[in-house]
Amino acid sequence: LDSDTIAEFLPNRPETSHKGRFGTCLAVAGTKQYTGAAYLTGKAAYRSGCGLVNVATVPPVRDSLAGRLIEAVWTILPQNGDGYDKSGAGLLQEALKNADSLVVGPGWGLHPANSEFLNALLPLIPNKLPVLFDADGLKLLGRIEGWWQKIPAQTVLTPHPGEMAQITGLSITEIQSNRWEIAHQFARKWGVTLILKGALTVIATADGTIHINPIQDSALGTAGSGDVLTGIIGGLLAQGMDADKAALLGVWLHGMAGQVAHQRLGGPESVTALDILGEIPTAIRKTKRPALK
Repeated sequence: LDSDTIAEFLPNRPETSHKGRFGTCLAVAGTKQYTGAAYLTGKAAYRSGCGLVNVATVPPVRDSLAGRLIEAVWTILPQNGDGYDKSGAGLLQEALKNADSLVVGPGWGLHPANSEFLNALLPLIPNKLPVLFDADGLKLLGRIEGWWQKIPAQTVLTPHPGEMAQITGLSITEIQSNRWEIAHQFARKWGVTLILKGALTVIATADGTIHINPIQDSALGTAGSGDVLTGIIGGLLAQGMDADKAALLGVWLHGMAGQVAHQRLGGPESVTALDILGEIPTAIRKTKRPALK
C-alpha cells in the first residue's frame, strides 16, 4: 500500500449531505467484562465518518458507557450469564434492516451462550449487508461447521495470528512463517476479505489479490487496538465502501494513527488504544494531504 493509492479510497463527503448519507453501523459489542471494546469500536466508527452507530449490547455495558459514548444509539440485548442470550438475535431484526454495516465480536468473551447467540444471528444477517467478524466473535464463528457458507458476500475477517491459528487449525509458527501465502489461501477458500494482523499486516481478498501495509510500529501492540481497527472499518463499510477498499483504507488509517500517537508521546511504550483512537482525524488529514507526512 502507498499513500497515493489509499488517498483515492477516501469516501466522498458532500457538504450538503446529512447523517443518513454516511450510513449506520450496527455494532454487536461488549459484555460486562469487556465494556471498553464497545466504546472503542463505536467511537472509532464515528471517527471514520460514519453517520450513526447503533451499539447492540447487554445492560451493564450500556449503563457503563451511556455517559461516555453519548453519540451512539443503543439496542439492549438480554443477558445469559456472562454472555448474550440467543433470544436477543431476534430482537436485532429491525436494526439489521436499518444497518449499512454490521460488526460482530468485539468484547464478547467465549461464554457458551454466545455460541448459541451467534448461531441464531447468522441466518438473520441480510446477504447484502457488509459484515466484519472480529475477536471472540471470530473465534466462535470458526467453531461452526462450514461457517464460510453461512456468511454474507461482503465479509471482512480481522484475525491476529492466534485467532488465525484457531480458525484454520494451523500453528502460530506455521502462520507467521508464511503469512502471505496463508492469508491468500484462506481468503480465497472462504470468499472473504482477510486481514491478518501484525507487523506488515496482510490484506488478502477473495479474488486472490494480496496487499501489504508497510506500516509497522510496536505502538499498535496494545489492548483495544484491534477494536479501534474494527470500528474504523465498520464505519467505512457503513459509508458504502466495498469490503476490500474498506479493509485497505482502515488498516492504513489505523497504522498511521498509531504512528502519530507514537510520535506525539515520544515513544511506543505508553501508547494506548485511546491514543490511537484520538489520532484517527490526523491520519485522515494526512491521507488527504500526503505532503504533511
